[in-house]
Amino acid sequence: MKGLRKGFRIWVASLGLTVGVGAGELVEVIHTSIGTDPSSLIPGGAGERFRDFGLNLAMSPSGNHWIFKAFDTANLDYIMVGSGTVGTFVAREGDPFSALPEDVYGFMDSDVGINDSGTYVFGNRIEGRPSSGDESIFKGTGGVNGIAVLEGEAAPGLSDPVGVSGDELYGNSLNSAHILNDGRVAFHADLIQNIGSDYRSALYRGEDVVTQENVAFDVGTATFYGYFSGTFANDATGDNWTARVDVQPGFSSTFNVTVNGDIPAPIGVALPGFVSPVESVFTPPSMGPTGDWFVRGDNVDQEDWVLRSGTLLATTGDPIFAGATETWSDAEASTTFFVSRSNGNNDYILGGATDNEDLGLNRVIVVNGEFVAVREGDPVDVDGNGMADDDVFIDNFKLNDCFLSDDNFLYMFVDLRNGAGTDVGDGFLRVAVDLGGLLGDMNCDGTVSVGDINPFVLALTDPKGYAAAFPDCDILNGDCSDDGQVSVGDINCFVALVTGG
Repeated sequence: MKGLRKGFRIWVASLGLTVGVGAGELVEVIHTSIGTDPSSLIPGGAGERFRDFGLNLAMSPSGNHWIFKAFDTANLDYIMVGSGTVGTFVAREGDPFSALPEDVYGFMDSDVGINDSGTYVFGNRIEGRPSSGDESIFKGTGGVNGIAVLEGEAAPGLSDPVGVSGDELYGNSLNSAHILNDGRVAFHADLIQNIGSDYRSALYRGEDVVTQENVAFDVGTATFYGYFSGTFANDATGDNWTARVDVQPGFSSTFNVTVNGDIPAPIGVALPGFVSPVESVFTPPSMGPTGDWFVRGDNVDQEDWVLRSGTLLATTGDPIFAGATETWSDAEASTTFFVSRSNGNNDYILGGATDNEDLGLNRVIVVNGEFVAVREGDPVDVDGNGMADDDVFIDNFKLNDCFLSDDNFLYMFVDLRNGAGTDVGDGFLRVAVDLGGLLGDMNCDGTVSVGDINPFVLALTDPKGYAAAFPDCDILNGDCSDDGQVSVGDINCFVALVTGG
């Protein structure tokens, strides 16, 4: 029962206790690199198995599609694409991508992206082409791939204060590849040709330059002096962006994070609520599909922090959620926090290390600041029988490689171990997260109004009819008394919700 499970979690939280998946769903396997298990077989790979796949898990804005780079046991690169628990490879190192003999996939970049239509992008250094024209970004759907950006092709929209603008060409560094929902390819182009060396790096959204090295951003409010590879990100529409940038002119570099051209956490300046100034800002920043952003860093006194869209979300020493006795800690970790992201519903995850005395249980992912969704040490259902009987457990979470989908599944890359503490491989896993529904929202339009009255009456009198009429809604949105059913005992409460009483 969805409402009761969430109610249980909130009750546990009120006692200051924390739980992982034991209070909800088992962690299910999408893929592993456990060499003797069927979950390590590469779909479509003719018996080849995963060696590991801990490189840059990316999700579409809604979370309905995923993509990542993987390796097989022969050390060949694969680009894996899928949805839910099902996927396949769409490109493999050494395979041809056209009838031309020189058109063979080479080394795959770890920067990848996918949109809600399932169209994806990935970087590749084409094996059969000369080094002056082999750096590329591919765009594809369903394994049909074509070159979208290529070294040696025209790089539009640049300013060349020391030369002639308009003759610039993409160079041999194309990274941060991702794709917007409208199909535009976004990326970082570095070492651009036919341009002064102080101006040869730029961030692109389609053919539009978002910002260029040593050129004043937008209306002249900021100038950046370089960009850190693999950190450029946009929201689903391209209206908001973030990247790690060099803010110091000259030969020395001071890297920080920008959001839409602003610097939310300047080095050497104390953030509101702190006395100690910012010492460093960590890579990469996170941009959510709706423009909700996260930046992580630490102060000179080594207190770590997370900002969410400009507001302080958490710091070292805070309870991991309101009322918890367990706190965020970097005593046994180089940094406190390892992931912070939001989904299209603006629900968010925050992952980090805690002060739990059991070092096999001291890394967690918390949802919406309310409860622990998954914890280091949680059992993994490798064989899919619905039981925690495989002697496989989460050992650690990969940095930044965790996402919460709009349909409330938490996807993650992890290290796996057995009960004796021995490493058994990598895991690409997911777990259902119970966020409950909006109480009283019987037609699931996101509000409680008179439009919910007829659906409530239907749920009360004909539960099967309600399920057929509203297949994507939870009938327990009408369970105002939280007794696990919709009954006449919920009527007065429901009326109060609709009328605001």
